[in-house]
Amino acid sequence: MKITAAATLLAACFSMLLSGCSILPEPEQLTLYDLPASQQDQGPGDVIDVRLRVTQPEALAMFDTSRISVRPTDIQHSYYAGVRWSERAPVLVEYRIKDAFWDYAQIAHVSSDSQRLPVDYILLSQLRAFHSIPRSNQVRVEVELSLVTAHSREIVAKTRISAEDSFSTNDVPTVVASFGRAMDELSLKTVQWTRSELGREQN
Repeated sequence: MKITAAATLLAACFSMLLSGCSILPEPEQLTLYDLPASQQDQGPGDVIDVRLRVTQPEALAMFDTSRISVRPTDIQHSYYAGVRWSERAPVLVEYRIKDAFWDYAQIAHVSSDSQRLPVDYILLSQLRAFHSIPRSNQVRVEVELSLVTAHSREIVAKTRISAEDSFSTNDVPTVVASFGRAMDELSLKTVQWTRSELGREQN
């Protein structure tokens, strides 16, 4: 009797699988978003002949993810459901800042953290904010920057740079576009600050 009951149960489960039924939950359907391409105009300027490495930002756990962050209140942190960035936020920020250095072409040689080419200076960073604030319809991004010498890791200069952008409606595509504009501002400020500090070092 026990063998018959077990066989009946097994047959029933097999039949459910064949019919497409399952007791497992349906996987979450995700929509992936890239950080929008830069809308900044490229600006020519005097080129400083140094070699700079742009590193991937360190990040708090809440930002070290591909989930799109939102701050409902000053003491709450959450994420938009059903959507993700195409990469972790620190990766997106690293590449946007590196691209800005290339676009503005004011540093002669710029490489990424992964290339590990010989360099004179390294731009270290920490990602302090990368989230939307729906109560004020804003996106906020912030990095803490440290410019250090490559040979001794001596800190040449430190600063904190932030940028905000407003969005009209709290739907994800509109918020994502706002992230792109905020990163345009932040990356430009980063290039200008780094260019200024390296220029001071060369004089």
